[in-house]
Amino acid sequence: MGRGKTLRVIAVIGLLSAAFFAVLPWLGCMAAARGLGIVPGLRTMLGPCTYLAFRTIPGQDVGIPGFSYPPYWGYLVVGVAYLVAAVYVAVNKRF
Repeated sequence: MGRGKTLRVIAVIGLLSAAFFAVLPWLGCMAAARGLGIVPGLRTMLGPCTYLAFRTIPGQDVGIPGFSYPPYWGYLVVGVAYLVAAVYVAVNKRF
């Protein structure tokens, strides 16, 4: 295995790890929503944590406990960008 190929493999693993950790807050929100019964099925999987802003109003429990605003769609965008970069590095022969 050549040095360029080794660096490319390390870069792909690093970018995939970055994609996972970028999306981790969204995954945590989805796990909490599913545990509370807010997300009944896969059809509405993107809904509560992607588009809605959860705020805690004093005296009222609104949203998912432990998660506050803003919506988590930005984490998905960054995660997909890292994923696209990983695919580009894996396919591209120049590094």
